[in-house]
Amino acid sequence: MVRTGICGIALLAITSFSYSQDEIYKGANTIEGSATIAPSLMLNRGESNYYIMAYGEYHFSEKLSLRSDNFFFVDSDAEVPFFDDAFRSYFGVFVHDQKGNWDKYIGFQPGISLLRKNPYSDGIQPFSPLPDEPLSVVPSLSLTVGTSFYVWKYFNFFANLSYVNSTMGGISGGPHRTDELILSAGLSFQVKVKKDN
Repeated sequence: MVRTGICGIALLAITSFSYSQDEIYKGANTIEGSATIAPSLMLNRGESNYYIMAYGEYHFSEKLSLRSDNFFFVDSDAEVPFFDDAFRSYFGVFVHDQKGNWDKYIGFQPGISLLRKNPYSDGIQPFSPLPDEPLSVVPSLSLTVGTSFYVWKYFNFFANLSYVNSTMGGISGGPHRTDELILSAGLSFQVKVKKDN
């Protein structure tokens, strides 16, 4: 069963190479989106987080798009994670360089992060439960580089690496730097919403 699936994917990739090398898939008036699981590396402490990443993008031309990236915190590999809750949302401009089936891009996105620190992340183990930390509303920035490979006019495979910058303040032991590198990859869908003139 697995072998049949792998052969089917390989056949689809080979046929897409032979018929679509010069077609531009992300031209003007194209929308694109996806959701995937995205692991991260916290740059200011030794732990990794796991997010559900979702994005939506509108292409004005082959070279320029507006995109929104959203990251929902799911879990961490730490025994006592730094975050209790986290949501990151960004919106900004992406610049694309398409050649055949490949699209390479870079984007800058200002945004906002809603972060709550785990009250036990400082190693405190009291006899009674600690109160929840307040939710921090934090201005944030994201810089993303990535690539997409188009295998059909309706979907592509993508990989992104995002550097997100944020600092939590107004909490115990703060301020805390919460910069992360977040890797996301998977299957994305695109559709042209209006024909070019």
